[in-house]
Amino acid sequence: MPKKERRFRELVEASGKPEVFALWTAPQKDRSFMKAVKENRVLTVIQEPRSKRKDFGLIGFHKNPCATYLVFPKPLEREDQIRVVGINYDWVQRPKSASPRADYKSAPRVPVVNQEEFNVILRREAVLETILTVWARDKADAAAKAVERVRREPFDLSKAIVKNEVKGIG
Repeated sequence: MPKKERRFRELVEASGKPEVFALWTAPQKDRSFMKAVKENRVLTVIQEPRSKRKDFGLIGFHKNPCATYLVFPKPLEREDQIRVVGINYDWVQRPKSASPRADYKSAPRVPVVNQEEFNVILRREAVLETILTVWARDKADAAAKAVERVRREPFDLSKAIVKNEVKGIG
């Protein structure tokens, strides 16, 4: 376990704003990433999805299934056993796009790792109460005429009360 702590802000001030690096292949097969590792420009950010602990970083490349890797423009300290705390994803540069049309405003700020696929059954109900005046012989006839008349009218969801309920996750 690391013995010393450093603030993420201090690393950004000393080494510049990092970029998130997505490992799509084995790290040894990615030349640019391995070059950054050798130059000591990588911070391994541990994100424990089922934990209430905040994200923290370890200087260098540490293979971990709950990790995101940040690559800094300048080398980091060569001191071992440093735990980086106070990670602020607002100080992380967004990756440069190969396409000029890419819209990063809709992209999530925090990189997400180790996600599983789930089928979620949802029930969505929209309730719209309407008062109609109808002429009828009795209550049953009034109900039938009201239902027939409302079927021909558009259902305006902007005036409805919408309820979303999770029925199950599989």
